[in-house]
Amino acid sequence: MHFAELQEINSNQSRVFNLFINGDLWLSNGPLPLDQYPFRIASVISSTSDPPITPDSGGKIQVWLNSTGTSNLPPLINAMEIYMVKELSRQATEEKDGIYAQFQINQKLSSYCIPD
Repeated sequence: MHFAELQEINSNQSRVFNLFINGDLWLSNGPLPLDQYPFRIASVISSTSDPPITPDSGGKIQVWLNSTGTSNLPPLINAMEIYMVKELSRQATEEKDGIYAQFQINQKLSSYCIPD
């Protein structure tokens, strides 16, 4: 999740909220007190949680941003990315496909298709 103020806010304003995912509190009083930082600072929240975030029985992941009692501005989110790591049954690149010879790579590098 990506958060950033898009405009300057006054010293008497604050944007503070709680983040819930599928009803569970994930972030309290966050993401940052953006009003205390320079204009347009960004905050990124990421998670490779264990256990992972899983969809409900309807296949949905529900996200709530709720203002706290100390906030006088509404919650703000600039972007959100959700992806699922997929286990591959075999390597995506064949070892003998000629890529190393074609590009004259002397040292065998890890596959550019599969992260280390």
